[in-house]
Amino acid sequence: MYLSWIIPVYNEERRIEKTIREVDQYLRGKNFPNGYEIIVANSASRDRTAEIVERLKGEIPHLGLLNVE
Repeated sequence: MYLSWIIPVYNEERRIEKTIREVDQYLRGKNFPNGYEIIVANSASRDRTAEIVERLKGEIPHLGLLNVE
């Protein structure tokens, strides 16, 4: 099974890094046979939410960012 974990966000710069790291740690421990992905659906945040997710993409290979206007 392949799992997509979707996190909808709007102005979450204070919490998003901790949330992503916790979700990634949890999913790594589950050993999904076909893998997983974490998608952050950013709803036009006006803070640094997208910047933080972009930076984390370098560390977490299964992380993606979807910017929704």
